[in-house]
Amino acid sequence: MATNIDKVLKLVDMLLRSGKLLRAKKVLLENLQTYPRNTKLTELLASIYVVEGDSDGALELLKAVSNSPDISLESYCDLGLLFLKKEELDEALYCFEKAIEKFKESFEAHFYFALALAGKKQYQQAVQQFMVARELNPLSAEVHYNLGRAYDAMDRFLEACNYYKASIDLDPSFNKARVNLGLALHQLGKFQDALDAYKAALDIDANFHDAWLNMGTTLHEMHQMEDALKAYDQALKINPNSEIARWNRAQIDLTLGNFERGWDGYEYRAYGLHSNLEKYPLIPKAKNINDLIGKKILVWHEQGYGDTIQFSRFIKKLGNLNCQVTLLVPPILLSIMSSLGGCEVRSEINESDAFDYQLPLMSLPKLLSIDPTACEMITPYLNVDPMIVAQWVDKLNVDKNQVNIGLAVSGSALHAKNSKRTIRLSDIETILPMGRFYLLQKELNAVDKTYLNTRSEIVFCGELVENFQDTAAILKSMDMVISVDTSLAHLSGALNIKTLLLLPWVAEWRWQEKNESTVWYQNTILCRQDASGDWGSAVKKAELSISKVALRS
Repeated sequence: MATNIDKVLKLVDMLLRSGKLLRAKKVLLENLQTYPRNTKLTELLASIYVVEGDSDGALELLKAVSNSPDISLESYCDLGLLFLKKEELDEALYCFEKAIEKFKESFEAHFYFALALAGKKQYQQAVQQFMVARELNPLSAEVHYNLGRAYDAMDRFLEACNYYKASIDLDPSFNKARVNLGLALHQLGKFQDALDAYKAALDIDANFHDAWLNMGTTLHEMHQMEDALKAYDQALKINPNSEIARWNRAQIDLTLGNFERGWDGYEYRAYGLHSNLEKYPLIPKAKNINDLIGKKILVWHEQGYGDTIQFSRFIKKLGNLNCQVTLLVPPILLSIMSSLGGCEVRSEINESDAFDYQLPLMSLPKLLSIDPTACEMITPYLNVDPMIVAQWVDKLNVDKNQVNIGLAVSGSALHAKNSKRTIRLSDIETILPMGRFYLLQKELNAVDKTYLNTRSEIVFCGELVENFQDTAAILKSMDMVISVDTSLAHLSGALNIKTLLLLPWVAEWRWQEKNESTVWYQNTILCRQDASGDWGSAVKKAELSISKVALRS
């Protein structure tokens, strides 16, 4: 004999099937007044809240019955997914674990559990759970796609490619998998295959923003700058608000010398570099050059040491506006940057300090409408006390009767693109007989440490220097500097020391393309790779330049 609850459930089911959502909701609310602990009524009401977009209401209802012995698999999973949506990952994991305990053969429980583990960045455990889900449903394109994403996150790009391909085989319309396949192929250096993946996605959906966006990235890496620009333009046509497309396009614009649009796009670096451009929200941000006339201005560093050194040269241009400038720099740069002139250089400000306007240092070129090819870029613009230089000459026993060369073969391991700007110390072995080398970087990997112990021509100075003024003093005692793209290259350039800058096949925008000289530093020679990964060609160019210096000596 049917109970009253059974009749209610049957009525609600009928209402839901006929699309009468509000009527079903009213029936459930009324009956929950009478049966407040009934699990089925609560689950149905929660499902309506989910449809209505009331996630918080659904969450509270499902939490109330989460320990009920007759809770359904769907409710366990819905509760976990609601926690996932709120990024409460531990609670989500608990729900999916409970679901697996009760429903061991549930594909959904294992799949969602794996998603939560991936959200916690526990990728190896996530892979294990995705594999269980795959055994339960081997035809799921989503499982294979998420296996690819997990392997991607572990930088295991070949395995990621295999699972993305399997996902596409199971569902040829799965365009997200095609784009992710392209990204993984890009990481493997298979650029043409990556382009083919993006083109296949666009054949299905010509307005797929991410396919155009990532195609631009791959074309950039292939040195096809104009085609990359077209891809980014197409991405922006589809989504004019795409910050990352504007940022990516800006880097190519600046590389090609399109400075006006490039500086505009560079203001989107918060999305590409995750820079905090709102560091001082209580101080008005300068948006117009007229804002600065006769005012007190705070200009603050936001990116790496090299960026700060390179862009600090524009501080002096603010002097023409009769404004009082305070430049905020990292403490390690304070002593050398104090030689800049035209501003007060500090490493911190106080709450009592009053400023009319503020702006990040890297926004100066846009504000000042800088075209570095059309204005005089004078060097040196930093200096170091000759007495400090003499002290370091004695400390390092620098012999002025030979060619002395400052050296950096890698930068900070934390830099996002450090792998592209790092060579092995042994890669410069052919030039070691040409002088005495002073290795000026702070960090040294295990392979380079081992090699260093076999080479008496190289003096490691990394443990001796405490700040950039120390480094500058050593540089001033050198005949030249050889460096990959690190802050050392910018410091030597700002000091107007002859610098051989070793660059990858696709260098950062500031070094533009193909040219051997740079508008930024008159005494710097760009030694570029002839092909991707070919450091030997860059070192050979540096070797030729050293020979000329040695002959003059």
